[in-house]
Amino acid sequence: MYKIATRGSQLALAQSGMIKDMLRQRSGFEAELQIVKTEGDRIKDIPLSQVSGAGFFTKEIEQSLIDLQTDIAVHSLKDLPLEQPHGLRIAAIPERENFQEALLTKREKIDRDKPLFLKQGLTIGTSAIRRQAQIRSLRPDLEVRELRGNITTRLDKLRRGEYDAIMIANAGLLRLGVDIDDLEKIVLDIDMIIPSPAQGALAVETRSADLEVYEAVVRLNHIETQMAVWAERNLLQLCGGGCHLPLGAIVTQPGDEWELTAYWSFQLPDKSAESVRAEGSSSNLHDLIRDGFAQIKSREMKARLKFHGHDNDSKRKLLITRSPQKSQPLISKLALRDVETVPFPVNKLVPLENPPGWDGIKSRLDDYDMLIFTSANSINYFFELMHKEGVDPKFARDKLVAVVGEKTAMEAVRFESKKVIVSPVATGAGLASHLKSAFAGKPLKALLPVSRKAPTKIQETLEISGWQIERLEIYDSMPEEKENLPEVDPSEIDYACFTSPLTVEYLRAYIDIPDEWIVISIGPSTSAKLEECGLRVDWELPNSNLEWLWQVL
Repeated sequence: MYKIATRGSQLALAQSGMIKDMLRQRSGFEAELQIVKTEGDRIKDIPLSQVSGAGFFTKEIEQSLIDLQTDIAVHSLKDLPLEQPHGLRIAAIPERENFQEALLTKREKIDRDKPLFLKQGLTIGTSAIRRQAQIRSLRPDLEVRELRGNITTRLDKLRRGEYDAIMIANAGLLRLGVDIDDLEKIVLDIDMIIPSPAQGALAVETRSADLEVYEAVVRLNHIETQMAVWAERNLLQLCGGGCHLPLGAIVTQPGDEWELTAYWSFQLPDKSAESVRAEGSSSNLHDLIRDGFAQIKSREMKARLKFHGHDNDSKRKLLITRSPQKSQPLISKLALRDVETVPFPVNKLVPLENPPGWDGIKSRLDDYDMLIFTSANSINYFFELMHKEGVDPKFARDKLVAVVGEKTAMEAVRFESKKVIVSPVATGAGLASHLKSAFAGKPLKALLPVSRKAPTKIQETLEISGWQIERLEIYDSMPEEKENLPEVDPSEIDYACFTSPLTVEYLRAYIDIPDEWIVISIGPSTSAKLEECGLRVDWELPNSNLEWLWQVL
């Protein structure tokens, strides 16, 4: 008898029971439910949006799979973090239940002529900051209060008059089949309230290596639902990930094309809230999500410019901490958007004459399973070193090569490797996570050529998983002399894009950065450095991809 891990709430048991029945009907697979208490079940009095971390309703359930205590896990997909633990995979996403939001209230509280159909000045309960933001945007007269507990508890609080209305997922009401004849239920169209990414969808998770269970579970998968919710979660990842983001996103396919409806809320520096909506359609889901994200961030950037007193209609200027040569494609594309790019290369790269440890590594190049590169610079300087030392780069033909980002992958072609692995998230942390997952249980020996000042995070992450990482520092980053930099009037700059943590230090030494700049960061380590220096980060580029600049600005 196989075991299905589930939370103990009425809704979780109902959902897991559905999966149990579907497995029996479609795969002849007999299973029993095993209740697992999660951190989210234990945190009752604090809004989860105020608690650091993720996976409040899923971590313990997934751990029961990893520890071989259970065989299958059932989750509400919207609760599941974007990154799965090593050794686990989502085997099926069954057909989605209704994804809309439901408003529950009493008849005397209803006013059909107002948004959300509620009378003036009432109290409405919800725990999701996405719902809270949309309610406040539509009805600033309503008092929005936190609401925790399972569906029955929430309904009881409404009936006792602690709230005039509550908002919850309609899917939960339908699956649980609760008696609400004494209440008024209004299913809200997405033109009014946009639900969470993956709302109404379940995820059925198994161990990657357990093929018998996987083959039984995969029969429950509904391909159209899977495609839609993966697209919604892709948008969630572009916006920064995490189930507490104030993001609503729903993808549907009413005809031949996919359609996206999205909502995004953000705070301006004075803590006031702004929100934007995005809509679009395309036959290509990838294009649809990229266009939707560009819409969202473009409107956010315009709101930030307006807040800081910049003129959206005049030609704008972007300062970027890169050389004119490296910035040329960006310069051309942004010029079409009436944005002037100001290259300001505050750092210069210098190859190390005698890289420490190279003599020993040179004689052991055949021992490595993989070469790891976090930038195109590291590839180019490694090639220079090999040429200088008389090493044939064809030694890498039989090696794996792992890189951060597509542009680094283009440089890696020079190795003629049998396989180049590109991280789907173009950061060092993203590459480390990807490699841990792809080679779970099979740690490799890898050479990591880097800058002398490169962070050690990727090395530390992989070594914890049993990898043998040899770090080879082959070049250094130094501040450029001020006389070699262009003259810049800080008051004329609208945006500044920092391309590494070091560029934050170097630029601050040359320019007093005004509060009015819209600060854009490449990668979490650069954002951390900006915040450490007391600077505001207005936008961290997803996947460290500079092309977002011309698509958004």
